[in-house]
Amino acid sequence: MNALDIPQADAVLLHAAEDLRYLLTHGYPRAASLTLVGNRYNLNAAGRHILHRGVFGPTEAEARKEKLLPPDRIKGRILAVDGHNVVITLESALTGITLIWADDGLVRDIAGVRGGHTLTPVTEQAVSLLAEAIYSLQPAEILAYFDAPISHSGLLAAMTQEQLARLGIDNTAMAVKTPDDEIAARKDAVAATSDSHLADRVTHLFDLAAHIIFTRLKPRSLIRLFT
Repeated sequence: MNALDIPQADAVLLHAAEDLRYLLTHGYPRAASLTLVGNRYNLNAAGRHILHRGVFGPTEAEARKEKLLPPDRIKGRILAVDGHNVVITLESALTGITLIWADDGLVRDIAGVRGGHTLTPVTEQAVSLLAEAIYSLQPAEILAYFDAPISHSGLLAAMTQEQLARLGIDNTAMAVKTPDDEIAARKDAVAATSDSHLADRVTHLFDLAAHIIFTRLKPRSLIRLFT
């Protein structure tokens, strides 16, 4: 999907994003810059979170974009899925929570889920979409890691493993203490995530949630902060 097909944020957020981008480009600290810009434009918590999730300095953004692989480069490779990251982003898309197409080319939600994720029918729908998309991408193997400290992570891993296995996809889905470490250690795999910190640790990226949103859903809640 072309970026121009995605609506821009409102004018206030766009101007705030420009100011934040300027500060980051000139080496100002990220946290202080977010506070400064948020205060200048009198942004509420949601607006500040959108900037935090969507705006990055050009060096950081370009480094991640260079790692992004298109869908046709996934066939025959090992795909290491950042489970909660992908599922929660899809849940946000399905329920209309705001999504941001960020400066670094990745799609992020603003759901803010930390330790209390609940399994719902929307979760089942998200996992089903994940499995169907993976089936069409034809990776050689799937490794799906879920964050064990988050509620019901073991059940979510089992649900994912079952859905993938039902489609005949070789997979390992499990809840682990630190999924980022597990994924970053797999140098032979493509990391399916939009998490900033993990994206900076891996060699190859694939935004699986964005791929599903663009190809299988109507991204009615997706905005962009760039022109």
